[in-house]
Amino acid sequence: MARDTIITAIREFLETCPVIQERIKLENLGEDTPEYCVETVPCNPVVKEYVDGSAKKQYLFVFAGREVFGDDIDNLTNSEFYESVAEWIEEQDCIGNLPQLGGKLEAQSLTVLTNGYVFANDETKARYQIQCRLTYYKP
Repeated sequence: MARDTIITAIREFLETCPVIQERIKLENLGEDTPEYCVETVPCNPVVKEYVDGSAKKQYLFVFAGREVFGDDIDNLTNSEFYESVAEWIEEQDCIGNLPQLGGKLEAQSLTVLTNGYVFANDETKARYQIQCRLTYYKP
């Protein structure tokens, strides 16, 4: 089913990942654990413009999560989770299972740009994130 916005399509796509058990928020990672969101990342959206007015475009985003943090067991569990999410995204790209975009937009690839990593932390919680790039064709 096609979605109205790219970020909504990405969220609904990521919610099909078997290791993600929570609802994914948009642009708003709270303080609870576990909690997940998709956030846009600023970029030049145009990769290549064609003479007919169509374009190859990109949409950068992060899949972010708030997790319990501090001891080795929790930290290892978190690292394994984000590694599994990144591997799942790569597998979906390889088989051509991509987000269903709205309108006439056609997803072309979904690339993991960074491993899951701790972006910020305090003594008991950490924000982890994976940066990704969706490329798509806009007629």
